[in-house]
Amino acid sequence: MIISRRVEESDRKYIDEGFAHDEFHDKGLTSDVYFPKLLNGEFDPRYVSNTFEDEKGPIFFTQGTKVLKIQASFRDNNDHRRNLKALRAFFAQLRVYARQNGFTALQASTKSPQLAEFLIKHEQFEQMQTVENKEISLESLL
Repeated sequence: MIISRRVEESDRKYIDEGFAHDEFHDKGLTSDVYFPKLLNGEFDPRYVSNTFEDEKGPIFFTQGTKVLKIQASFRDNNDHRRNLKALRAFFAQLRVYARQNGFTALQASTKSPQLAEFLIKHEQFEQMQTVENKEISLESLL
């Protein structure tokens, strides 16, 4: 039976062993990534790190964060002035809400190069990727 539990210090050797043999992760990566710390040395509560194991021991390790994915649509894409004003108000409110509720990042995707440019230039988003259908994925860390 597979169970899930929080990572423990005793998992470090298994994590490091896995990284050493995993061609899909960067060389030099260590188990520290599953134990993120705040400046005061305490575990960073914005992250959730788990171990999945069976009766033979650990199988794999995961880490997640609270990311707020944004879905939005405009009533009129050509009403640039109103749209810009609303976007600025939206992001000002959203960032406060997201931080107060423990989110670590905002994510959005769009097929509009103009919207992507606005998010990058004015809302501290970074372009993560563009897929074949021209959808641009963006993220902003909080």
